[in-house]
Amino acid sequence: MKLAVQEQLLPGRSLQEKFAFALDAGFDAIELRGKGDFHFAGRLTELKRARADGVVMPTVCVDMPHFIGDFDPAKRKDAIQQLRSQLTVIGELGGIGVMTPPPPGVSSPAGCPRSSRRAARRRTARCWPRRSASSASTPTATGC
Repeated sequence: MKLAVQEQLLPGRSLQEKFAFALDAGFDAIELRGKGDFHFAGRLTELKRARADGVVMPTVCVDMPHFIGDFDPAKRKDAIQQLRSQLTVIGELGGIGVMTPPPPGVSSPAGCPRSSRRAARRRTARCWPRRSASSASTPTATGC
């Protein structure tokens, strides 16, 4: 088993410094933070430099106030676009996927009318693809 620690929990100014600390603490990798507004894509040069220096970064965790299962169509559309961008970036780095936890306070559509709950499940199922053996090298989104 390999363990990763989220980058914002590590001391250090650069990913290289953070990775050195993570290794000393017994971790194998760093999980990157994927903020909204395409911030993660803007870090591509920094991330490629860190990878070239040996920093192991297999995943990125979405860090936005809304997510791909949001009930607001505009927020959901933005979250899907952000997720596509993050999957593209982590793929360029040789990573394996994106973690997509719901933002704080969003846990389920339980308070919604039955038809809205069904619609939310259908949307979520379409957005959270399952990984198959044939797509083992393709980065995927995973709900946690």
